[in-house]
Amino acid sequence: MTINLQESLSWFLRTVDLQIEDLRLEQAGYETVTYFDVPDVRRTILGMYALLMPDGTFKRGLFEDDVVLVDCLAGTGWLGTIRMLAPHQSELLTLLNLDFGISSVSDPQPFAHRFWELTGLAGSARSLGGLHGEELLRLYANSAPGLFKAVQCMRGGTWQRRLSVLRRDEHLRFDPESGLFDELAASLVFREVHRAFQKLRPARHASNFADGMAVASLVKRIRELESGERKPVPRFFASTKTFHIALARSGVSGELTCRLDGRLISVVRTADYFIAKAAFSPSKKGVNDSRPGYDNIEALHELRDQIASLVASNHPISEAAIAKIAFSGTPLPQIIEDLRTFSFLREVWLPFTGSTEISRTAEELTEAARLAASDDFKNEISLVIDRARKALEDNIQEYRRVASLLGSLQRHADSVRSRIKTTAPNLDLYRDCGLLRFALPDTAITKINAVLSALFEGGPEHVEDACVLVLNSIETGRRKPAEAIDELAVFGAVLWVLKMHRLLVETFHSINPLPHFSLKLIHAAAIIERSHFVDEAEQVVCELEQALIKGDRTVSDVDLAVGVAYLYFHLSMAKGFRVTWRDSDTAPNAGVCIDYMQKAILYARIAYDQLPVGDKRVYALNQLLYYLVEGDDSEAKSEMDEAARRLIGFKGRPSFWQARYDDTLARYFHRQATSETTAEKWRALMTTALNYAEEASSRGHGDEEIESYLGLLKIELARGSSWERTRRN
Repeated sequence: MTINLQESLSWFLRTVDLQIEDLRLEQAGYETVTYFDVPDVRRTILGMYALLMPDGTFKRGLFEDDVVLVDCLAGTGWLGTIRMLAPHQSELLTLLNLDFGISSVSDPQPFAHRFWELTGLAGSARSLGGLHGEELLRLYANSAPGLFKAVQCMRGGTWQRRLSVLRRDEHLRFDPESGLFDELAASLVFREVHRAFQKLRPARHASNFADGMAVASLVKRIRELESGERKPVPRFFASTKTFHIALARSGVSGELTCRLDGRLISVVRTADYFIAKAAFSPSKKGVNDSRPGYDNIEALHELRDQIASLVASNHPISEAAIAKIAFSGTPLPQIIEDLRTFSFLREVWLPFTGSTEISRTAEELTEAARLAASDDFKNEISLVIDRARKALEDNIQEYRRVASLLGSLQRHADSVRSRIKTTAPNLDLYRDCGLLRFALPDTAITKINAVLSALFEGGPEHVEDACVLVLNSIETGRRKPAEAIDELAVFGAVLWVLKMHRLLVETFHSINPLPHFSLKLIHAAAIIERSHFVDEAEQVVCELEQALIKGDRTVSDVDLAVGVAYLYFHLSMAKGFRVTWRDSDTAPNAGVCIDYMQKAILYARIAYDQLPVGDKRVYALNQLLYYLVEGDDSEAKSEMDEAARRLIGFKGRPSFWQARYDDTLARYFHRQATSETTAEKWRALMTTALNYAEEASSRGHGDEEIESYLGLLKIELARGSSWERTRRN
């Protein structure tokens, strides 16, 4: 008995403390705003449709849970206006676009009748219409909470009408949320909470992300209050056990409290708080209640101190000791019992507004069946739903953009990781992923390597951190591009490696002008990869070529030459250039594609001739050889042979070498084989080509072009030379 008394007193003490906290904030001029999570807003909108499933299953345990009572109180406006944070608005919009997965109901009366029976409250009252006056009080004095929930769940008849009323009466508002969501995603709070949710709900990625961002948003608001900003104080209804476990395991619970005017306040609230809030404020429902008034902060303080003294005492707590404490003439045991049993519904709602709401609910159910056939009413409701949808869409654009970008980064990273081969160590991912061609700023290379290493070789947490860093990079770059060249370089490099060309193009399109020539190079390359916008890429390449010709001193001419050579080669291919020596059935190349190929060779030659010894010069040499080999010019054989000889000379130097160079040499020896006149020499050269291709594959980490060419050579060798095929035939 003593343990139960201790628990009851401790529980009531917490309840009184929260009431005092609200009163203090009100006296200090602070506004409090209440935020609900998606499950609770969904139940508030759906009512009985959230509790009675189409297959007839009734969620009795949920109906009897205190959270449903809170949802019903919110639906009546007893708790004031309910709001949602942007991440949860986004989830609600998804549900709204799916009509909550509920089929259209032409006549809700049979469904409501079944719901009413399954609640176990029908008893002798087979219908709601006959419940009023003394009979109502007699039948339901002991089950007022259940009756209240049942009635509120049936109000409106359809979820569309319920949402319409909630919005009309401002019991539910969708407010815009300002803020930089990329910064929230980068916060330690988000990452810790998100990871906690991921472990608890591994299959619910979208909800885990949204809840992590929601908590980060609440923490941001708390910190703004701590810094002295006069903003509303948030109250968040965490109605699920999972939410509380995630907060505890992530270690951020303390972040959701702060000192305001020298006193500690907290953000997260349970059902007990909202039920007590309703019990303490019956006047919010327009009822003049003569029960103890809980808006007297001095009297509450006195009550609180008496209870705290008992709880802190080393002596056993007796019922007699508790009975000596009273508030406004009501003994404390009675107050606690009334609060525990929701007596305010029996003493306030049932006698004052219950009869009216029950009658109105019965009328609404009948009316809903009649209005379902009215085109005007259908149009009116559709307009209400469309306005709600539009409000949500407007509010969440920035959040969804950030969430979509982060999700896309993670999916593409997972896709690349699933294809990548790790048979050889990554000495330099920046180099091995072919980023040398873009001459990105040296100051960004270390960070690019770190991000790529995390994406390809790190665990799930490293991947998440890397994706968030890329997200932050582009958001910083979008806001202040001239001051964020390195950040834009990180974003461009990672999206290029992940083959996210569309997003790279769209994002860089929105930044005009791009503040560094390397960003223009990678932008043009991504445009070419998309293939539908080659004309636009041509314009960018021509502009870069003009800067090269003019010797623009704001860029490195040689670095720019490497990039321009790369772009012209791929423009040539996009314009229809075909490697005729590899496919004798291909028509001869002509026109602009030949011109572009010649320009690619020219600028690769310029870069190689002018670069100092180092990895970039070796890259330019590989470029030159590759373009000569793939090109159509048979008169360039001597230059091709010399370039191959020089490139082979670097093969024993790991700091310079990469898999693409082996691939280039494989192509070179393949081309040499096609001009041989004997089967023996052909096979010897093809075997050499295959050896280089296999070496490229072993170091290429699953590069698609390298793997494709290796496959082609194997097929060629299996078929044999034309002489061998003739001999077999």
